[in-house]
Amino acid sequence: MTQLTPEQIEAITSTCSRIFVRAGAGTGKTEVLTRRILHLLEQDQSLTIRDFAIITFTNKATENMKDRIKKALYRKWLNSADASEKQRFRIELETLNLAQISTIHQFCRTILNSMGPFCSEEIGMYAPSFTINEYALKEAADEVIR
Repeated sequence: MTQLTPEQIEAITSTCSRIFVRAGAGTGKTEVLTRRILHLLEQDQSLTIRDFAIITFTNKATENMKDRIKKALYRKWLNSADASEKQRFRIELETLNLAQISTIHQFCRTILNSMGPFCSEEIGMYAPSFTINEYALKEAADEVIR
């Protein structure tokens, strides 16, 4: 395991319900978030992986995060001596694919799609099956720039 800095340990063990981790590439953000998720699951038996909104900025980061969480949950399940804890982490592994681990764009789309079609004077219209024509998008961008 990687040696952690005091700041990383603080982020992992913080009792705050929301944290924001910002750091450069290769500094251990994904490791810290993975350990924090596992720490929170260990500390609160009522939490499940489905209670988290884990937001990344790229598809690659999302897949990396899912993979690390899966490996951490698997290790926890494999090494647990307590039968109820072992069962709990098995369930977490089985429901991992249902967890909200996505890019910010996928997360926003999930929220919009869960609302279904709607129309508002302030926002306009939205329907889950709506797609933007590439030509129309280019035209709109060109007009805004002009």
